Amino acid sequence: MKIGILALTLSALNLAAMEAIKKDNNLYKFSPNTLIKLNKTNEVIDISDITVNLKDISVGGIGRGADASTLLAHSMRMLGNELNVCNMPFAVEASVDGSWDKKSIVSDQGIDVDAGLLRKALEEGINQGFKYINIPIDMNGHASLATFVILDDKIEVRFYDSFGDLNNFYEKRYAGSLFNFIASLLPEHVQKPTDYTVLHLLYQGDENSTGCGYYTIYTAMLLRDDEDFRRQEATGVIWFDQHHDSRIRALLAVATMLEFGLENVNIKYEYVSQNYNRYLFEKLGFSKKALKLALEEKMKNH
Repeated sequence: MKIGILALTLSALNLAAMEAIKKDNNLYKFSPNTLIKLNKTNEVIDISDITVNLKDISVGGIGRGADASTLLAHSMRMLGNELNVCNMPFAVEASVDGSWDKKSIVSDQGIDVDAGLLRKALEEGINQGFKYINIPIDMNGHASLATFVILDDKIEVRFYDSFGDLNNFYEKRYAGSLFNFIASLLPEHVQKPTDYTVLHLLYQGDENSTGCGYYTIYTAMLLRDDEDFRRQEATGVIWFDQHHDSRIRALLAVATMLEFGLENVNIKYEYVSQNYNRYLFEKLGFSKKALKLALEEKMKNH
């Protein structure tokens, strides 16, 4: 198993008990031996004892004060690809309610693009030999992950959802038009899947919880870094739940900031006060300045 964004994946189920979490007044401090791998350079960085102020990012979901689809797509670009796993820098945005059924493809630049562009990217990914291709979905205010599993004789569709199947939620969401749209994104020459699987491996909490966007990105990160997670085919085996919410948000903020490049992070008051939220780490608000300085200090000693 490779070292990835999750430093303690081997013991994921016991993470809550193992971690020395120091959380006070929205502060989250990473425990010793917490490692993070930068996709763009393949460097492994020790972020032990880095503290993240979650005051702003802990409030609401990924779409609070921002465009959820754009943030999902950009975060996928930040995650990048790893061996067999491709994270597409796009998001499927859908609004379905009775006779109203609208779907579009949003790029990491926040631009609606033709489905043919994503279809071409999928074809290139398949030709490059990727076995898992991930695309986030933002539908009716809830985010989840669509994954194409490329097998020798067929392509399977998996949906990873951090909500449970309460009141037949999965069939209402995935059966019919959404699945058909996802399947239609595959290149014309491949055999289209006729069914799908929904896996519930991360649990964000009850219907009042707001972490779906973060859990969706975290799922893509797990798929990229953890072979055991990719092989998990039995739904309901929960790897992380709402008790890991602070760690998930903190880890994603650190990961996206490092991948974006500390030298590119704008911490000027005039910029931050505009609340742009163009990138996931900007959800930290003014506290991103302290995180940037702490990470710069870490990198000096790396």
